[in-house]
Amino acid sequence: MNEEIIMLLPNGSAMKQDVIDAFNAAVVAEENVAKGVGTTEFWNYVDADFTMDLSKYYSYEYIYECFEVLATAWEAK
Repeated sequence: MNEEIIMLLPNGSAMKQDVIDAFNAAVVAEENVAKGVGTTEFWNYVDADFTMDLSKYYSYEYIYECFEVLATAWEAK
């Protein structure tokens, strides 16, 4: 079951669920985890996967803003 999580951007708008799903997939992808979770290399690969998955639908500014919010929340866990 896919649980819907509501994440808010700094302007108070809700983040799209497909964006959250893309981030969650990127942080658990075997090839990204193999780089060392939390390392700079890990985040570079997560960011690349995340951006590649979403760039055909959203602006880079929106993707970057979402990535910052999601990465901060993920690291705080």
